[in-house]
Amino acid sequence: MFKSFTMIGPENLQPIDYGAGVLSFLVVACGGAAIGLIAAFIVSFITKYTNQVRILAPVFIFVIPYMAYLTAEITSLSSIIA
Repeated sequence: MFKSFTMIGPENLQPIDYGAGVLSFLVVACGGAAIGLIAAFIVSFITKYTNQVRILAPVFIFVIPYMAYLTAEITSLSSIIA
């Protein structure tokens, strides 16, 4: 991969390429954060109403964030931030 970047060379990069890189980073990072926030709201909403079945709360706490991780991974967003 490093060889690919050195073959491109800094003289072939345009200012729009830098802007596209920054925009791509923001989309990946903010998309992963959005998926993580949605999963966090779902977990907090579900665990709020599991008073009678307390044994299921840890299941939701572990499964739903893992589903958020997989969703972010499938959509090529930041799964670590999610």
